[in-house]
Amino acid sequence: CDSNTFTYSGAVSKIMAQRCVGCHNTSNASGGIDLSSHAAVKAQATRGALMGSIQGKAPWKFMPQGGNSLSDCEIAQIRKWIDAGTPND
Repeated sequence: CDSNTFTYSGAVSKIMAQRCVGCHNTSNASGGIDLSSHAAVKAQATRGALMGSIQGKAPWKFMPQGGNSLSDCEIAQIRKWIDAGTPND
């Protein structure tokens, strides 16, 4: 993991595919949340739910539920992508 890589295509989409999309996809949107596209991830990021859930901050449930937390580097990549304005890059 390289926290200097924080584009959607270079980091965030890969994290979502590996850690989130198994439960949060178009055909099985657990909790009504789909994380299988840039638009869907951006929507969750913009409202604070993405960072809130991966950091386990109220009112969101800790994610991935029942699994290991994301690494500090993965969290940094997502935070930097959000801070950059959630571009589809």
